[in-house]
Amino acid sequence: MASVSARAAEVLRPDNGRFGSGSVIAPGLVITARHVVANSSGTLPEGCQVLVRLLRHGGGRAVPVAVIWDGGRELDVVLLRGEPDLLGRQLEPLRWGELTCEAPTDRPECRAVGFPRAMKRGDLRDCREVIGQVSAISGLRAAKYELDVTNATAQEASGWSGLSGAGLFCHDLLIGIVNAVPDGWGARVLWATPARRLLASDGFVQAVTAAVGAAPWLESADQGLLFEHPPRPRLSPSYLLSPRAEVVPFSGMHYEIDQLLAWCVSGQPADVAVVTGPGGVGKTRLAAELMRRLAHRGTQSWTTGFLADSRAHEPSSPYRMLTANTRPLLLAIDYAETRVGQVEQVLDALGNARHTERVRVLLLARSIRGWWTSLSVERQHTEVMGDGVTVHLSPTAAWHNLLPDQAIQDAADAFRSRIDVLRHGVPAAADDDPAVTAARPRKTIERQETTAHDIVSAHMTALAAVLADNDRQYPHAGRPVDVLIGHEHRYWSRSVRAAGLEATFKSRPELLRQLVASQRIVGATSRREALAAVAAAFEAHNRDIDEPQPLAPDTRTRIERMLADLYPSTGGVRWGAMSPDTLAAELIAQADEESDHELVAHLLPNDKLSPEQRRHGLTILARASATQHALVASTARAFLRAPQTLLPDAISTAEALAQNDALVWLNGIRSMLTAQSQTRSLTTEIQQLDAAVERIQLTPEAPPPPELPAPAEANSSAETGPEEFHSIIGEPHDISTLRRFDQALRTLAHNAVRADAPLPDLVTALITTTGDMELRLAASAAPIAPFQGTESALWQCPGRTTALLTATEAARVPSPYPALVPFGHTPQGGSMLVNLEAMRLIYLQSPAGHSSSTIHNLARDLAHSPFADELHLHLVQVDLPARDQNITAKIHQHRSLHSALVQANQDHTSSRSRAPQIVLSKEPPSHRAGALLSQIVDAPISDTPFVITAAASPDIGPMVPWTLSITTQ
Repeated sequence: MASVSARAAEVLRPDNGRFGSGSVIAPGLVITARHVVANSSGTLPEGCQVLVRLLRHGGGRAVPVAVIWDGGRELDVVLLRGEPDLLGRQLEPLRWGELTCEAPTDRPECRAVGFPRAMKRGDLRDCREVIGQVSAISGLRAAKYELDVTNATAQEASGWSGLSGAGLFCHDLLIGIVNAVPDGWGARVLWATPARRLLASDGFVQAVTAAVGAAPWLESADQGLLFEHPPRPRLSPSYLLSPRAEVVPFSGMHYEIDQLLAWCVSGQPADVAVVTGPGGVGKTRLAAELMRRLAHRGTQSWTTGFLADSRAHEPSSPYRMLTANTRPLLLAIDYAETRVGQVEQVLDALGNARHTERVRVLLLARSIRGWWTSLSVERQHTEVMGDGVTVHLSPTAAWHNLLPDQAIQDAADAFRSRIDVLRHGVPAAADDDPAVTAARPRKTIERQETTAHDIVSAHMTALAAVLADNDRQYPHAGRPVDVLIGHEHRYWSRSVRAAGLEATFKSRPELLRQLVASQRIVGATSRREALAAVAAAFEAHNRDIDEPQPLAPDTRTRIERMLADLYPSTGGVRWGAMSPDTLAAELIAQADEESDHELVAHLLPNDKLSPEQRRHGLTILARASATQHALVASTARAFLRAPQTLLPDAISTAEALAQNDALVWLNGIRSMLTAQSQTRSLTTEIQQLDAAVERIQLTPEAPPPPELPAPAEANSSAETGPEEFHSIIGEPHDISTLRRFDQALRTLAHNAVRADAPLPDLVTALITTTGDMELRLAASAAPIAPFQGTESALWQCPGRTTALLTATEAARVPSPYPALVPFGHTPQGGSMLVNLEAMRLIYLQSPAGHSSSTIHNLARDLAHSPFADELHLHLVQVDLPARDQNITAKIHQHRSLHSALVQANQDHTSSRSRAPQIVLSKEPPSHRAGALLSQIVDAPISDTPFVITAAASPDIGPMVPWTLSITTQ
């Protein structure tokens, strides 16, 4: 981050002789005091009558600027806009801060650089660095910061004239704008308008966002040691995809964020909640959105932040500062399952204090198996935790019922917009590099086949399409991750050139990829660890060279510095890391593959690495192995080189993983060790792995919120009388969730054929909010992969299973259940589905008259159904929008239920395909239609269409085994 003096500027009004100070907040954007540039009447000048001259850059040239935002006389702050190439082109956008703690461990030093009148020497107006301290309490009623100057003061207040408009900084954060000298303090106290007041203005936020591409984020300055800071803007895919960069507008998760907002403002003084879900579903993005909403609540604004990893500072970190807040505090801890010790330290500090402001600790975790239960048992209903709220995020929570193609198109538009701004607001952008060019939009963006169902994968597809639009080297047929890593490599190459390291990588281009992958794997909290990691990566790369040339100390230092600049740390450690995890996992897998799967095997056991780096590496590899399965074998090869060193940490790492991921990882390692046990003694290690596997099997994942059970098998026969079950018919079903479920069903059918096993008779199905899938069968049967369980009528499949056919492979399998119908949502948000082949006729009954809208929703869902290769809908009094009718040509409109039943029967009899004939009718059965319905109920299933209709009166038609009572939300 640039120094305070690098941002300092002199602000001039040549026409009236006024002068003052300012600070460059982004290339071409300067902030100063309003009274410095105002006319004597108090109005602002028109056009570019104001000049700005930088202190350290720009060759002393005065650059014309214009006022683009006016805070009025009360705030006494304006924003000035000039030519970015002439005003701080080399500067990154600054960070914004405030003082939030009454009793910081070390009261921070604050400073400003400006041009006070007392520094005038003849015709030369020189600068002055002003140093002092600011209390978070002083000046609260006046909404001013009071700077107690400690490094010399002016003899009288007029001597400070000209310092007005200077930025007041604390730990590189701009916390205020100096604009006045209060009476009564002997000219040793200066007033400043706090940055928080500026960020409370929508106009100010919009002006800054338009200039730098990202909305300003207010950070704690005096508690900053404890918090991560937002990622620095970069023209790289890693930055653009970061959830904290907030490039793509927040979507979906409305229920979850409302739940968390209610939790925040509840009466509990301190409380803890956890948000859990697979990687890439939006946990960090949800937390960032919650923080933004809390930070902009006017007089009720909160202090918010992500807790920095405790590796960044000593174990005696001053968490007690979290108990002396001037505002309510929301503290988020990402990857909480791997930081349980740090979570305990924070809660211990909070538990030993009396809170005058609310404190909320929000834990984000892929898995809550074991550790969350233990934490809740110990802390629940104490001074730091109430009930312990748990929020489950499903893989599609962020879709907000958008079709995937629309979500991808919206994301692409957001990426184009941000890239356009970053090209003018980020220093040293390579104008001739297509990696940073925002191509003009195409009419549509094709979703890559490899795209998963989570929101991060959708964003990766969108960004890859935007970048590939303008780059023939990466055709759209390629995988999104390949396009993104290719562009990321160009970003690395620019840094190599800037560091003068071309000769180091010219003859071995794979080395750069392996270095960045090693950076992500082992990390570094200090420069010493970073240099050790560079050395270890070089040794892994040169493993097959008998007498490798030693790495020159100067070269190693420059490489380490380049890596630190590539991905700047956000939490006080030496190195940051490439993100998101999905992209980083792909990079690690590619780098390991091109090293013949030896990079990981030689990197992890290297004795130059610290124990913490090896633990960090195991955690990263365990997460990456969930999607990059080849890394399991590579990690196992590392174990063979140092089993006693790595095994204890590997087992503790597995304890923090989701159960399925942990078992796959440990069993993969065990298999490799077992294969080698014939040539070396590994009995003890294998026994330790067996014990760990057994413990993990006995500690299952905490279940998601309870789901609504389907009707019992015994009640599905007509002899038991009409059976009622309940479902909430409201928002449309998420199409990506249904497509993944269809993929699982077609995988089931494929495996059944291979095993020469019959397809089970499916009655109903559930897709939970976490993406897990359940099948309720008409009779017990042994499960067929990907479904699991004992021989029973309930089969289950984890939402994160990797045992599915690819989308292309699944499309070649005939639909096993073409009459499967989405039938609303359970009260907990899960998707309910019914198989019409098992039910044949369903009456919809609603005392409130909601059956018409329900049938309309069913028609809409069936028009998009992924479960049938071919589908015929016979509609009675149901009008679909034109866009739905264009999706399928198999919709038949009828004037009456009777005519629809006649036509559906004829079509079913004459057709040789398995295409279901489904009748949906808002019209209740007449006597004529009732007679046909009686025939349908009595006929074999294979000889009839399937019917859903408004319930008949008791004297019409057959007794129906399935009556659906509708509730709405």
